[in-house]
Amino acid sequence: MRAIQLVGRLLRVQDTCAPWLALRPQDVSYLLLFSLAATPTQPPRRRTRTYLWAGLGFLVVQWGVLARLTFWELSWDVIEPITYFLGSATTVLLYCYFMVCRPTRDW
Repeated sequence: MRAIQLVGRLLRVQDTCAPWLALRPQDVSYLLLFSLAATPTQPPRRRTRTYLWAGLGFLVVQWGVLARLTFWELSWDVIEPITYFLGSATTVLLYCYFMVCRPTRDW
């Protein structure tokens, strides 16, 4: 709706200020498509930023817990298989995030 209003304003300005500037119908459709493509997409960007910060927080907490268990509570012999499975699970989770948030290629 906003794009249509923007093109309408442009046509009114063109009629009053610059009648010598003739817009062809294809120019109007180009302006309409350009204004639609230029509209901000705040909610998806906010959601993506939230996912990225949550993922970073998860990795920092995971690293802190594993460091605590390795150097104070248990030994590396016990933590090594746990870190292997946690690393594999983290890789799967990051791949799932990629599958959900990947850009679509419609060429």
